[in-house]
This record gives sequence, structure tokens and C-alpha cells, in this order.
Amino acid sequence: MTSVTSSPSRMLKFMLLAGAASLVPTGQALAQETAETADSDEGNIIIVTARKREESLQEVPISITAIGEDELRDANVFGLEDVAQLTPGLSFRQLGGFSEPTIRGLAQTDQLAIQGNVGVFIDGIFINNRAALEFANLDISQVEVLKGPQSALFGRDTFAGAINYRTRAPEIGEFDATIEGEIGSDELYSIKGSVNLPLGENIAVRVFGGRSEFDGTINNVRSNNNLGGWDERLTYGLSAVFEAGPLKLNVFAARNEIAEDQPALSLLPVAANTGGASFDIGGTTVFSLFEGDVPNVNSVDLIGSGTGNVGDYTLIYANAEVDLDFATLTFNGSHSDSSFVARFDNVGDPNAVNVPFFGTFTTQFLTNSTGDESDQQSYEVRLASKPDSSFDWLVGYSRYDSTSGVVLGTITPLFADPTTLEAITSVRNRLIQGIDAVFGSVSVPVTDQLNIGGEFRYTWEDQTATDQADIFFLPAFSRPLTSAEASFNYWSGRASIDYKLNDDVLVYAYAARGTKSGGINASLATTDPNFVFEPERNWTYEIGTKATLWNGRAVVNAALYYIDWTELQSTAPPSLGLGPITFNGIGATSKGIEVDATVSLTDNLTVRAAATYIDASYNDGFIDGAVEQSCGLVMPAVVPLSTCSADVSGNRIARTSKVSFFGSATYTIPEVFDGYDLYGRLDFSHEGSSFPLSLNLARLGPTNLANARIGLKGENYEFSLWVDNLLNTKSITRLTPVNDGAFLGSCNACGIRSTRTFPGNTRTFGLTAVARFN
Repeated sequence: MTSVTSSPSRMLKFMLLAGAASLVPTGQALAQETAETADSDEGNIIIVTARKREESLQEVPISITAIGEDELRDANVFGLEDVAQLTPGLSFRQLGGFSEPTIRGLAQTDQLAIQGNVGVFIDGIFINNRAALEFANLDISQVEVLKGPQSALFGRDTFAGAINYRTRAPEIGEFDATIEGEIGSDELYSIKGSVNLPLGENIAVRVFGGRSEFDGTINNVRSNNNLGGWDERLTYGLSAVFEAGPLKLNVFAARNEIAEDQPALSLLPVAANTGGASFDIGGTTVFSLFEGDVPNVNSVDLIGSGTGNVGDYTLIYANAEVDLDFATLTFNGSHSDSSFVARFDNVGDPNAVNVPFFGTFTTQFLTNSTGDESDQQSYEVRLASKPDSSFDWLVGYSRYDSTSGVVLGTITPLFADPTTLEAITSVRNRLIQGIDAVFGSVSVPVTDQLNIGGEFRYTWEDQTATDQADIFFLPAFSRPLTSAEASFNYWSGRASIDYKLNDDVLVYAYAARGTKSGGINASLATTDPNFVFEPERNWTYEIGTKATLWNGRAVVNAALYYIDWTELQSTAPPSLGLGPITFNGIGATSKGIEVDATVSLTDNLTVRAAATYIDASYNDGFIDGAVEQSCGLVMPAVVPLSTCSADVSGNRIARTSKVSFFGSATYTIPEVFDGYDLYGRLDFSHEGSSFPLSLNLARLGPTNLANARIGLKGENYEFSLWVDNLLNTKSITRLTPVNDGAFLGSCNACGIRSTRTFPGNTRTFGLTAVARFN
């Protein structure tokens, strides 16, 4: 295993520049504020749980974006892709049934891996299926995006950061109810609600649920309907709280069911390729990869029987807190299970059903690519200091028992009978994990202004991995069910320092080590050097400032960071491309800046601007095995006319944008008539261009979206009209090169790929009504 670490002089130079830049908002604060205006507006305080306790966002020395329930509604947030638009440093892609949130450019190489680089949680409970991250109808109070490694306190899959959905907690002694309905273009219908019921002096129950459907806006010409939406998103559940003396008990149960449209995709044909390796196929020069800017598409042409992600996720947890004389003892136990399946047209060619592939099979491929089945039990106990302690401390122990899997399969209509579907391939991987960890944190005030802190976690992990591959048209190349075991021990941590220049301005710096567990290539022999791949790690160095200015009317947060990513888990294709092999590559580097400012310019006008710049690239000497076939380097059946290099040193990390921006402006006219305020809101987001592969050949262009909303808001009722994608921008949301079935026989292992393009939804509009009762 080889790693590359940046030179100390380069690191020092970057951190010194970061330190100078981070003081800019501080200087403005000192110039603008006086002793008489130092107190900030208490109503603007945002509470987060990034350190396993409730704290003001402005007092936590890490970069966080927190989006409350009103902001989620006003910005028309339906899923993680919308959260990413509002969050500098967060991007989101979806490949089949696999969701891939990416923070600060640390995009994972294997998009179909069971474990991700960013962990997603509900009330601190990890979601162990990457197909189960949709949350639109959950009873959400806030979404918290924690940037940088969170491995020390959150553990699993928080190598680059964490996303925590916080649900609304029951309130004892208070009745309230909310119902929200929405109707819009393209058959958008949504209704959701919640009721908080006090049951005596010690108990409260909250019941919630919601259902929505959306036809999408992308025309599928073959079936004469739209794609880009969902047939159903259904969520229902309840939570309850019981308090008696020093004991507080919370229980929560929810179920989420989804039936998504098949992904709208269009294929750029192999004839459009001009990059990668080249081959002489029947007297014609054929290139393996597309190079250049990818054009937009106005419609797609997919088989009508395809489906997107279809399945369900269930979560149950209980949380008990006991108030001791000197500390708070917390116990948390949870159970979750999920199951998903997908079957989408992977070709987009109406003639594919008439083109023979092998024997009776056609080249009309339908792909099942999703998170399959999973279940998890987790337990955590921790002892934490009280808010009035002389310093903050926490110690804890956690246990995870998790079974999760992925499936990648292909079916096709028979050449003689297109109504009959038969399986071509099926690859199933399953990962069983038993994870024990001890963790802790401490924050010590050295003076009234200076704090030093630390976090630490040590993990013991046992894994069992299974692999099975069936190639039904070539049974001799199938892989029987195999099982293998491995164990890993690793640590993660953070050391931080923060200093309050005054009550409203905090500057901070930290160094954190994030760790993502290793794994097993169960399809390889135990004697193979790549049978086990090791954990990957990153050291993140961040310096930043959090400033509340102008007597609380402005909040300006900024951060600069440098990330040294080593033992990067890279992939290489096996001989037939059925399930990639993972090994530890050299590494990568990401450095950047984030700025997020919200300012109330007047009593009526509030604006927000958030931007990020990310420079994320592969280190010198990085060889990406995943592109070796397409470069003609893996013994292709046809000798290539030309090859390309799999050395991607200095190239931008795949699926990473350098620049992203979000801006919003809200203008409110109070009391336009009795009890109602009139408001208007305009949002604009920009995500820069990116490359789907480490070779940086095909280019996904920038995306610019504008949304608008105008409404009336009263104490109990709210009505609003909204438009998403106001300018009707046509965009491609992601690119995926895939093996072209027409060349698998004539040029096996040549890596000749067509490029799937996924268009985004165009303009939609609608009406939302909200009623609140208390």
C-alpha cells in the first residue's frame, strides 16, 4: 500500500493564507459593532446537534449548513438534490438506485459500493441502504449538513461528512396540528400532516404522514408519457415522549414507501466517441469514449415497462435520557430494514429489441441496480456533561449489527418473443458487519474566550462478505456463491481550537482524521493480494470564522480547508466487467473555500448568498484501474490502433464541480390585510461543470436554476404560488459511460462505451396551502 502526503511547506503556506482570509469577516465585525450593539437577536439562533448535544450553530467549530422546516418549504425542497442546491460544498448524484451525496469533492470511485463517503442519518440513526435516502414526506424540523470528517462522533460512512434529518419531537402539554396540501403541473399532488397530542402531564404523542405523486416533465416518446417523477412517495409514523422525574424516554417509528419512475436517459451512440482508445472494427475506426461537451436532449425513448427505485424503509428507535447529579446518561437502540428493486431501460434505442445479442437474447437491456435488502440494529450508550459544567465532555460506546447488499442485474426481451423477459446476468454482493466502538469528546475553556477541544473514536469491525455472479448466456463464466471474512481496527479523531473575539465573532481551526472502513473482494482467491482492501483515510485541516454582525441582522460564516486523502479505494474491472474489484490507490487532494452569508438588509428584505470553490484532484502517480479497459490496456480481443493512459495524475476528481453558488432574496410586506403578510422569494443556484470519469474527457456542463414563490402567510394559514426552474433551463444532471452491448461479442474487453445522459426536469409550477391549529 502506497500513500502520498503533501509537503509540509505547501501545507503551511495554504494554512497561513487561510488564516489571513478567515479574519476578513472578523475585521468587518469589529468595525461595525460597538459595545451597545454586541447583543445578537436571540430569535436568529439556530440549534444543531453536530457534537451529540444541542448547541448554537455559531458556537460549533466546524462548517455546518442547517435548513429549517420553513426554509425547506419555501425553497420547495423535495429531496437531497434540492438540499444540495442550498448547500455550498454538497453535491448529489443518483445512479440507478444508488444515491451519492458528495461533500468537498471527495467523490467515491465505486458508485455501486455498499458503503459511501457521506453518512445519512435520521435523528442520529444511520441509514445503511444507499437506496433509502429519500425524505420529502418525513416530519422534518431541520436538515443539518456537517462538512468535513465526522467519523469520531458519528462513526460509519462519515469519512467526508454527514447529513442528519432531525424530526419534530412531541411536546408535552401542547396541542398542535399541521396539514399541508400541494397541487401542481405535470400531475403533482401532495398532502402531508402531523398532530401533536398531549396525554396528561407526562406523555405526548406525535402522529405524522404524507403522500405525493409527480408525473415528471421529460417526454418519453415510446410510451407517450412523462418521466422524471414518481408514482408514489408515502411516509407514515409516530413518535412519543414520556417524562418522569430524571427520566425522559422517546420512541419513534416510521415507514417510507417509494415507487419512482425509471430514470430518464438518452444514449450518445458509440459513433459520437472521439476519445479513449481506438480500434479497427470491421474496417471502421471506433473510439472507446466520448470526449467534449455533452449536448442537451429534449426527450427520451425508453421501453414503457421500466421502473425506477421501488421499495420501502422502516425505522424504529428508542432513546432514554437520565438526568444524574453530575451528568446525563443516554441510551439509544434502533432497528431498521429495507428492500428495493429497480428495472430500467439501459439502452434508449427503440430498435434494440430487434438486434440479437447472444442466442435468443436481444440488446434491449433492462438493468436492476439498487440497494437490494438490508437490516440493521444499533445500540449506543453515552455519558455527557451538563450544560452548566465547567467544561464539556462526553464518553460513549456503540454497537452496530448490519446486513446490507447490492444487486446489479440485466434482463432482456427474447428475440422471438419480445413480451417475454429473461435474465442475462445477476451479480449480488452482501456485507455483514459487526462494529464495536468507543468514543469521546472534550471541550475545555482555557480562558473566557479560548477553548481547546478533541474528539476520538476507536473501532473494531468484523466483516463477512458474499459474492455471486450468474452469466446465464455463458454459464462457464459464472461465479458460485463465495463467502469471506476479515477484521479491521482503526481510529478517527479531531483536535480543535476556537477563540471568541467578542460575543458575536468566533474564529476556529481544527485537524481531523476521517476513516472509511476497508472491505473484502469476495470474488477473488484468498491468496490474491487484493483479496482485502484497507481502510481509506483523510486528514482535513480547516480554519474558519463565524460572525453575527449588525446587531444580529447579519450572519457570515466562512471556512478554508485542505484535505489529504490517502489509501483511496479505487476500482478495476474484472475480465467480464461483472462487479468491480476494489484496491487501495495512491490518493487525492482537495482544497477550497466556503462562504455563507444571510443578511436582513431592511425589516422587509432578507438575502442569502452561499458559494464554494473546490480544487479536488488526483495525486501524482494515481492509476485508475476503472478506465484501463477503455484505454485499451486490458488484453482486448482486438489490438487497439491507439491507447490512452490510466495515469490520471492532476486530473479533477470525477463528478466534482469547482464552483457552486446559491442566492436567495425574500421580501415581506407585513399586514397587507388583517393578520396576513405578503411575501415574495427568488432563488438562484449554479453548479459548475464536472467530468464523469477520472480521464476528464466527457464534460457535463454547468447547471443554472431559478425558482420563485409568492404567498400570503398568517398565524394559522399560508397560501403560496411557486415556480421551479423559472427560466425553463434544460440541463443534463449526470453522465454514465456504459458498455455498449453491440461490441461485447466483436470486441470483448475493449471497453467501448456509449454515454448515458440524464436530463433534468424542466419548468413546474403549483399552489401550496398550509393550515396550523393549536
